[in-house]
Amino acid sequence: HYLKKSLKKSSEKTFSAAVELQLIINDALRGNGKKALKKLDKLEESSDSLTQMRIFIEAYCHKCLGNTQKYERLANHLTDEKYVRLLKE
Repeated sequence: HYLKKSLKKSSEKTFSAAVELQLIINDALRGNGKKALKKLDKLEESSDSLTQMRIFIEAYCHKCLGNTQKYERLANHLTDEKYVRLLKE
C-alpha cells in the first residue's frame, strides 16, 4: 500500500517509474510473470538509470515462464553485475 500511495502523491517521473517497476517486480516474484510483462508493456519508457532494472524484470519473467530465447537475449543486455548475479540465482 505504501508504494501505491507514494505513486499517487509524486509528480517526479523518475521516482514514479521506479515505484511502478518495484510494484511490477513484486508481481513477478509472486509468480505472476505474465501479469508483470503486461504491466511492463504499458509502462512508459523510463530514464537510463532504470533501464537495467526494467531489462532485469523482463528477463526474470521470461526465465520463470520458460521462454529461454527471450530470457537469454535480455540477459545479454544486462550490464549491471547486481542484476546479472540475481538472474543466475
